Amino acid sequence: MICGGIDVGGTKIEARLFEGAEAAPGVAERWPTPQEGYAALLDQIASAAAWLQDTAADPALPVGLAIAGPIDPQSGESAAVNLVSSGQRIGADVASRLGRPVAVVNDCVAFTLSEANGGAGDAERSVVGLTLGTGLGAGQCIDKKEVPRRSGLPIEIGQMGVSAALAARHALPLWPCACGRNACFETYLSGAGLRALAAHILGRSVAPADLPDDPEATAVEGVFYDILAEALWGLYLTVAPDIIVLGGGLSNMPGFLSKARAAFANHGLGNLPLPALDLARFGDGSGARGAALVGRAHVDA
Repeated sequence: MICGGIDVGGTKIEARLFEGAEAAPGVAERWPTPQEGYAALLDQIASAAAWLQDTAADPALPVGLAIAGPIDPQSGESAAVNLVSSGQRIGADVASRLGRPVAVVNDCVAFTLSEANGGAGDAERSVVGLTLGTGLGAGQCIDKKEVPRRSGLPIEIGQMGVSAALAARHALPLWPCACGRNACFETYLSGAGLRALAAHILGRSVAPADLPDDPEATAVEGVFYDILAEALWGLYLTVAPDIIVLGGGLSNMPGFLSKARAAFANHGLGNLPLPALDLARFGDGSGARGAALVGRAHVDA
């Protein structure tokens, strides 16, 4: 069966087709995420769905939608921090535009579903997926299925505050977060957060991709990976997964996995083993793949 997935993030919208029982990635298209209003966002999602249907030559193509932020399981309302959909019933509104029901899932949960089913976490029972991009978030799967949460929240580690010890160790500014709080992990571990860290430490802006080649950026990377290790440590203490799969735009930085592993290795409780760390097998397309799997399951149910 051919199925389609749409991954709606704070920066980009990706639509991709997947083929066969293994949901092998096929052709894809990307568009910038509209920021001018909710109607424009709905228009772009509808256009992405139309592109999938036209490309597959199938008006009944199973399509799933992954979207940033929690989705209230009772009302269907989105609570996105980095999208203009907050407070809106985006699943119902997209279904109205398309003229048929559409399966909606949090983007981090979709990413984790993808990596737990044929991805980097396929061999493990408990998988956490952590994405670092426009925002910071995580999801969890056990036995290849989403872990249901009554509130509709995925693992919103991005909106958790850093510890006083960590802030003091690096003299971190307590930057305001889009969620309304201060010093959230997202303000340091997102793309914008890493740029802000570089500006704070070096006194100038440095793009994340340029950090490894910048002779003065060692201090920035040291702080960034120490903060990341604290976030990973928090995931270990709260949900104790077998593996944490890393994804999102920042995971594409040169040396990312080895540096994350080295920083995380400094943590631990006695001889208890830390979770394995790995990069997403399906890369930037994993969120769309997870959405497609949800869309396919919705049709099969």
